[in-house]
Amino acid sequence: YLGPQPRLLTRYRLTDSITLYHRIQEDYMAWAERTGGSVVELHAYCYKEREFPTQADLLDTFEAELYEIVPSLQGAKVLHRQLVNQKNFAGFPPGSFANRPQTTTQAPNLLFAGDWVRMPFPCGLMERAVSSGLLAANAILQGEGVQRRPILSVNPEGVLKI
Repeated sequence: YLGPQPRLLTRYRLTDSITLYHRIQEDYMAWAERTGGSVVELHAYCYKEREFPTQADLLDTFEAELYEIVPSLQGAKVLHRQLVNQKNFAGFPPGSFANRPQTTTQAPNLLFAGDWVRMPFPCGLMERAVSSGLLAANAILQGEGVQRRPILSVNPEGVLKI
């Protein structure tokens, strides 16, 4: 038993995604090389507002979870901290997968792309938007007899099985 509201992909109360930009983007890599610093982004999609009623609650929880995820950052001097709290993300309740449209349709040249479409492989919100755009573009390219772009994905097995 995982409790009343299990976190199936992470064990953290708030953080469900972390990006260490100083490891993947050239500008941030150069800055990190010069300064010894890090550029970190934490995400919490669709968190329960009643569990984090204030911005301070969000920031404190993010900070505690960051130090648990990346212990080497504990004690680092924070140069900038910004909380962006938006309510414009698509939400998809359990059971909604079957009702989402696929990228291709029966109508010629009518294609769908975005974080709301059904995908043939597992991917998250932004990844779904990008990947579905590539699938739609590939459908057009195939119709024109042009080489399609390869799309890489995780193997849909285990917890990632659709």
